[in-house]
Amino acid sequence: IRTLMEHHLVDQYNLLVYPVVRGTGQRLFGEGQTAALTLIESRDMGSGVVLLRYAPAPAPAAGSPR
Repeated sequence: IRTLMEHHLVDQYNLLVYPVVRGTGQRLFGEGQTAALTLIESRDMGSGVVLLRYAPAPAPAAGSPR
């Protein structure tokens, strides 16, 4: 997934967030890596699970402040 993200080939991220933390897992974003994302939907799936849909944020126009 990281290679796709680096080349801006991801149109949408669908994340299921569970209210339980077990172990260390694997990071979606590496150390120091960030992604500008826009939340397009959040939905309660029951039992505390939440579906979050994100789209990459549009790149700022040339010459505009960040």
